[in-house]
Amino acid sequence: MISPDTFRKYLKPAYMEMFRTCRNAGMHVWYSCDGNILDIVDDLVECGVSVHDPQVAANGIDSIASHYRGKLCAAVDIDEQMLPFCSPEEIEAQVIEIKETIGTPKGGLMYYFCPGTDVPVRNIEAFFTAWKKHRYLS
Repeated sequence: MISPDTFRKYLKPAYMEMFRTCRNAGMHVWYSCDGNILDIVDDLVECGVSVHDPQVAANGIDSIASHYRGKLCAAVDIDEQMLPFCSPEEIEAQVIEIKETIGTPKGGLMYYFCPGTDVPVRNIEAFFTAWKKHRYLS
């Protein structure tokens, strides 16, 4: 955990060099970092990041939309803390909210789903059913 200023001073120059090499070779850069990094999203885009997996619980759906939409692909991590305890209807509601809030006709949204062993099978099935049902923007 470092401040945005420390990130910009020490990590951003190295990221710029590494990620530009990848982008110049025609590759996407998937950057994974848990927690709230909303303050450096524009820096990551400038470095060449094309996909990031923001956590819903740490960032909020509206904040993800305002910082990511149209800038880079958000591989949105379904709120994993709720998965063991919620209903299939709550999972479907979150899938819909994410799609409608973050998704655009141009793309830039993926779902990232990593259920733990404590997640009931019915909730795993509910995610995939909701994704299949709501995968396209209206």
